[in-house]
Amino acid sequence: EKLDLTDTEVNVEVGLHDITMSDNLDEGGAQGNIISLNGDVAYNNITIKGNRFNADTDKTILTIPTVGTSFVISNNVFNNAGSGASIVANKMDAGSTLEIANNKFNSAKAVAINMDGSFARDGYLYIHENVFKGSNAITLNAVKAAQTFVVNFNNNKVETEKIAVVVKDAPKTFATAFTANEN
Repeated sequence: EKLDLTDTEVNVEVGLHDITMSDNLDEGGAQGNIISLNGDVAYNNITIKGNRFNADTDKTILTIPTVGTSFVISNNVFNNAGSGASIVANKMDAGSTLEIANNKFNSAKAVAINMDGSFARDGYLYIHENVFKGSNAITLNAVKAAQTFVVNFNNNKVETEKIAVVVKDAPKTFATAFTANEN
């Protein structure tokens, strides 16, 4: 039956369990990064929790251009058989907090978490109680890290083929703000 909805307000609700996405062109669905937050804005008070991401892609599963005051990624499963990173955060603003907790990462070819931007003063990166399998776990490009930026890598289980945490180009002052405990 065909309905004429001209001048009619239509509301549609789709449950998240009804949505599937694929980077395979033959399967249709969404193309590109699975979640890509765009724009030159800081994302504040965001929680990404309880999702399962299965991919075989060279794209990033979750891209965050700028982390704001409170960004939490918890209780997710990230499986990527391709060469794309699971999480990329490009910049952390002053006073920002990024917490990555209780996730499971299985990254066949790429780093699970790639922090490849500037880390501003008084920022806090807290990576705890995650499980990392596959290739490299975390890369921190700390060339622009402020002395008061704090990184805490705590109580993670790492079963990677290569290196668990790579810190590149960090100033000497960054070493006093980096802790790794009970991994």
